[in-house]
Amino acid sequence: MEAAAAATESRQPTLNPAELLRHFTLSEKMKFAIKASLSLVLAYLIAFSQGWSNATTAVTTIMLIAATGSLGDSVMKGVLRVIGTVIGAVIGMVLIALFPQERALYLLSASLIVTLMLY
Repeated sequence: MEAAAAATESRQPTLNPAELLRHFTLSEKMKFAIKASLSLVLAYLIAFSQGWSNATTAVTTIMLIAATGSLGDSVMKGVLRVIGTVIGAVIGMVLIALFPQERALYLLSASLIVTLMLY
């Protein structure tokens, strides 16, 4: 009788895998790393399946978006790029309208405007 009691006391409880998985959670950093790595793999898979020779542009874009952090930051960066493109197009069209036949004056004014904007 004592041997049976000792055997039941020494037996460890069985670990249920479903019970372990229920308490398992990934950290936010791990989730972000998994999403970024899956995005990189998908970019390469899509590019190579289509026969594109250079997939580095897509991968670079993914890494830049991943480096900025949150979704709001990347959306804001995209909005600022669109606004900058529209402003540049308007300035270009105005310069073309001002100097339709004068290439030298057009290039000089465009260079001055670009220099001032970058400064």
